[in-house]
Amino acid sequence: HDTRAITKAISDNDTSRSALRKATYQNLPINGKVLYSAKGFATALERLRVDNDPMWERELPSGRLNVGRAMNYDINDINTLFDQWNEGNDANDIEAVICVDTSGSMSWQIAQTLESAWVIKRGIETINGRVAVYKFNHDSRLVYGADEKAVATQYRYVNSSGGTNPYKALVEAERILETSTRAIKILFIVTDGAWDNSERCNAIIKRMTANNVLTSVCFLGDLERWRTFELSAEEREQYFAWYQENLKEYRHGAQFFRQIKEPKDLVAVASDLVKARMARRK
Repeated sequence: HDTRAITKAISDNDTSRSALRKATYQNLPINGKVLYSAKGFATALERLRVDNDPMWERELPSGRLNVGRAMNYDINDINTLFDQWNEGNDANDIEAVICVDTSGSMSWQIAQTLESAWVIKRGIETINGRVAVYKFNHDSRLVYGADEKAVATQYRYVNSSGGTNPYKALVEAERILETSTRAIKILFIVTDGAWDNSERCNAIIKRMTANNVLTSVCFLGDLERWRTFELSAEEREQYFAWYQENLKEYRHGAQFFRQIKEPKDLVAVASDLVKARMARRK
């Protein structure tokens, strides 16, 4: 207990506090659809936390029902459907940073951008994780500190304006995740595409990925709408080439990339992280 208390005190001290100034924001209400998405995100991501937790004993005859195992069980496996967690783990094993694009190009979907950040933050906090949120345009500001909880009924709305340079936000994200003692470290970026200073920014993302940070770009847009067009074979080939080029550019070297059209699409982002981690453990 003393060791855990000391470790927690070190990880939560001034070195984990943001060097960037706080953003100006207003609180706006969360609607039911967005709230439901946060619950789905938490449920999906909890599998990552549980499977990473050495205090869980799995495949037992009693305890917490493992839904995935129960849905595919054989009658001979009836005594292996439950997991139990042993006391002794503080459970704060996810550290995440969310960087949200609030540049001028985001103006028509800025509410969705900040709602997406709320879904991720609220979802992770539901399973006892820590999440800091930064916004970026031509500069970067702190929207939520890691120790500030997302309110259940409101999200923090920030105006959109200016250019698109996430460099300072990414530097802060790397610092936080590098110094964290938590077992699972995740970077989420919510954006609509191209950045200024992209070479330097992409290098930071690449470095974090190499240092075992799960990096995920949540792209607010639809790069595949052209698939519904009536096109000649030549036009379809041209569109496909455009699609491949943009997909690579907008991914920014992140490990995962998802197109987000509505809040419920964020649940798939959590599933991506879980599947990758599970595959790595096999």
